[in-house]
Amino acid sequence: MQASRLPNVATLVVPGRETSALSEAQAILSVLLPGAGDAESLAACAVDIPFADGDLPVIRKAAQDAIRNLPADIIVQPAAIRRKELLIADMDSTIIGQECIDELADIVGIRAEISAITERAMRGEIAFEPALRERVRLLKGVTMASVRKLLDEVITLNPGARALATTMAANGAHTALVSGGFTLFTSVVAQRAGFAENRANILEQSGDELTGAVREPILGREAKRQALEGMASQRAIPLDLTLAVGDGANDLAMIERAGLGAAYRAKPVVAAAADAAIDHADLTALLYAQGYALPYHNLIAYRLATFAVSYFTPGPHFGGEPLQVYLVTARHKVPVSVSIAAVVLDKVLEMLANFTFLTLGVLFVLRLQVLPGVSDEQMLAASLLLLSLPIMVLVALWLGWHPLSTVLGWIDRGWHRVAGWRGRNPSALTESAFYRTVRQSEEQSTLLCRQHPFILLLALGASALSWAAIVAEFWFMTGVLGLGLTLPEAVAALLAARVAILLPLPAALGALEASQALAMRALGQSPAAGVSLSLLIRGRDVFLGVVGLLLAGAMVWWRKDEPDAGQPARHSIQGPPAVGRGE
Repeated sequence: MQASRLPNVATLVVPGRETSALSEAQAILSVLLPGAGDAESLAACAVDIPFADGDLPVIRKAAQDAIRNLPADIIVQPAAIRRKELLIADMDSTIIGQECIDELADIVGIRAEISAITERAMRGEIAFEPALRERVRLLKGVTMASVRKLLDEVITLNPGARALATTMAANGAHTALVSGGFTLFTSVVAQRAGFAENRANILEQSGDELTGAVREPILGREAKRQALEGMASQRAIPLDLTLAVGDGANDLAMIERAGLGAAYRAKPVVAAAADAAIDHADLTALLYAQGYALPYHNLIAYRLATFAVSYFTPGPHFGGEPLQVYLVTARHKVPVSVSIAAVVLDKVLEMLANFTFLTLGVLFVLRLQVLPGVSDEQMLAASLLLLSLPIMVLVALWLGWHPLSTVLGWIDRGWHRVAGWRGRNPSALTESAFYRTVRQSEEQSTLLCRQHPFILLLALGASALSWAAIVAEFWFMTGVLGLGLTLPEAVAALLAARVAILLPLPAALGALEASQALAMRALGQSPAAGVSLSLLIRGRDVFLGVVGLLLAGAMVWWRKDEPDAGQPARHSIQGPPAVGRGE
C-alpha cells in the first residue's frame, strides 16, 4: 500500500547508537500493525511505518508491549494531524536535566529535606500547591547570587530541547515553557532553549534575598491545562494540533488534554496516561513524530553546490559556506545560528581530516625518503601547525569556550573605551543580532560536541573513508597514464596536490599543475606526466563544479520544495545533529 494513502503512522525512534534495535522493532511492528505499508526512513535513528485504520489506543498499547524489551520509543497517531502548531513544555527534568528547587536547596545545604517533598509531589502522593509552599518556605534567605550560580554552573538543557523548540518555532508553531517552578529560572531557560514564551510561579524577594513566600495563585496542574487551552484558543489552533510534554503528576492535565501528550523520562502514572512515552531517545523524538526530516539527497546536493562555489573562489576551498547556510535556512526553515553551527563544524571536521592526511602523508614521505632534498623539519612543523588549528577549535567548543564571540566582546569593549575618550556613545556590538547569532552558533556547536560525540566520530570516520577513496582514485589515475608509481610515490604526489589547493588561488589555478610537474620530476618522471595528471584532476573537479553551480542556481531559483498534496512538508530538525545528516 502507498504510505501517503494510509491514515495512521507509527514513528519508531532509538538512541543514536541503537540502530540494530530500530531494525528489530521495525520488523516486529511491520507484522503487528494492521495493513502496514512500506517503512520510510527519517534518519539513522528514526523511521515511519504507515498503517491502516484501527483502534489506536489498543494498537498503541500492543505496539508498546511488543517492543518493551528494546531501547526504542514509539509514537502512534493519525497521520493527518501529526504536525503540531503549539508546544507546551514543562521545564524541570524535561527541558532541563535538573529540578531547580532541589539544586538550589543543594547549594544552600538543605537538599535532603526539599528533595523528599519533591519526590512525593512528583509521584502524586501529595498535592502540588501545599508541597510547593512548604519547599519555598525552606528557601527563605537564599540570595540572588546563589540563583545566578545555579543557572551558570548547574542547569543544563536536555538533549534535543533546543532542537524541539526552535524547529517548531521556525515552522510556524508557538512554543511556551510552562512550569510549576519559578520565573527566575524559566525566563533564562526559555531564552536558552528558544521558547517564545514562559510562565511559572513568582518567588517573593526582599532586596537580594528570597522571603520564603511564593506569589498566589500558584501555577499548578490545572493552570498548565488552562495555559494549553488558552494559548490554543487565542491562536485558533485546534487542540488536536497541540503537543504537551512533561514528566511529573503536575503535567498530567495538560498531557491528557493535548492532541499529542508525551511523557519524557516520566513517573509511571504519567507514562501510563500519555499518548507517547519517550524513555530512550532524546527530545528530538517529538520532531520525528511530526515528520521532520532532511533527506540525504538534499545534503549531498548542498555539499556539491558549496564545493562548486568554493572551487571557483580564491582561497583554500572556502567561499561556498554562506550558500550552504542560506540553502539550509531558506529551504528548511532552520534558524541561521543552527545552520552556521552545522556548517562550521562540518568545515572544522573536514579541515581536521585534510590536515590529518597532510601530516600522515608528510611522515610517510619523510620516512621512506620518497622526495630527497626536501626540508624535513619545515614540512613536519608546517603540517603539525595546520593540524593543531581544527583540534584547538574542537577542544575550545567542547570545553564551552566561545572564541569568536569572546574576541568580538573584546573588540566591543575596546571600541567603547576609544569612543568614550572622544565623547561618543556607540551602540554595543554585543547587543546586536550579529553577535547573538554568533554566540548562539557557538553554543549549538558546544551542545553537539558534548551531547553527540558519536556523530562527530561518524563524521570523522566518513572523512577517513573518503580519503581512502581519494588515494585509490589518484593511484588509479597514475596507472591510467602508465606512470607505474608505487603507493608511497603516489601519496607523495597527492600530498603535493593537496598543498597546492591551500594556496589563495581560485581552483588552485596554475599551482596544481606546477605541483604535479615538480612532484613528477622529483620522482624521476617527466614533468609532462605531472601536467597530464593535473588535467585529469582538473577535468573531474570542473565537471563536479559545473554540476554544483547548476544545482545551486536551481535551488536558489526554486527556493523551497512544494509539499505533496495532502501531506505536510518535511523540514529539517533544528539542532546540532543536523551536521552532515539533518537528524
